[in-house]
Amino acid sequence: MNGFLDRLPTSIACFVVCALALVACSSEESKARGEYLAGCMQSGTGKAACDCTYDQLLKIYPFQQLKAMSKSPGRIPPDFFDKASQAVMTCQKEPAR
Repeated sequence: MNGFLDRLPTSIACFVVCALALVACSSEESKARGEYLAGCMQSGTGKAACDCTYDQLLKIYPFQQLKAMSKSPGRIPPDFFDKASQAVMTCQKEPAR
């Protein structure tokens, strides 16, 4: 299957890096969202999928928790990568926005 699922490992890695970096440069949620979307889309993922994964990540982790993780990578929960993968998969099941 070509498309987003083929890029899943790369997308998850980008997702994690962007999620951690998104608050490192800004305390504003809207600016952080824009930075996340830019990084996510650089991986070749479409805007709708990036929007969805960002929203899913915020359903799992409040913005302040993401901000804390970005400042101290040691604070990343052990299940973060599993939950990030689940967020990506959830977005693949949702109809396009």
